[in-house]
Amino acid sequence: MKRKSMRILITILGGWFGLHRYLNHQTGLGVLYTLTFGLFGIGWFIDIYRACASLYDFKPPVQPVPTVEEILTIDSRVYKLSYSYNRVELYTMHSFNFTVPFGAQLGFRTEPSNTYDSRAIYFLWNNTNIGYIHIGRLQDMIHGYMRPGRYILAKYEGLTEDGNVLITLSFYKESL
Repeated sequence: MKRKSMRILITILGGWFGLHRYLNHQTGLGVLYTLTFGLFGIGWFIDIYRACASLYDFKPPVQPVPTVEEILTIDSRVYKLSYSYNRVELYTMHSFNFTVPFGAQLGFRTEPSNTYDSRAIYFLWNNTNIGYIHIGRLQDMIHGYMRPGRYILAKYEGLTEDGNVLITLSFYKESL
């Protein structure tokens, strides 16, 4: 059945004897529903619920992510993309009241004097701390890429519902 409203109506009115199953070419289930009065009513109620829930099936809007360049040229050096991560959530201590443009390049700094994490890394927009990378794999990866022949690019994506910053992180190695 193609129309959802018709499916709901048929399931409600004829589901107890499997009409919706027959119309979906599920003859075996249709016979089972007929002989057991919709699987003793349980199957019928589950099918009504599923039919009604299908009305509210929606796909969340696709959130855009900044474009990631495969090759970067910086000061006549060529860097090739190794890894890229979208929707990386930063820990944000305070909500900020200014706008960061989508796709804006962010700076980052280490903070060895941080009392909670001596390997802390925070990201900046216009010299303002907008959030910290969480302790773990990406933090370790950033530290590993902070050496000659490597380059890290961070771009702003947006905010989560909780007000935390989302970024795209791209890791590059110099091409020889």
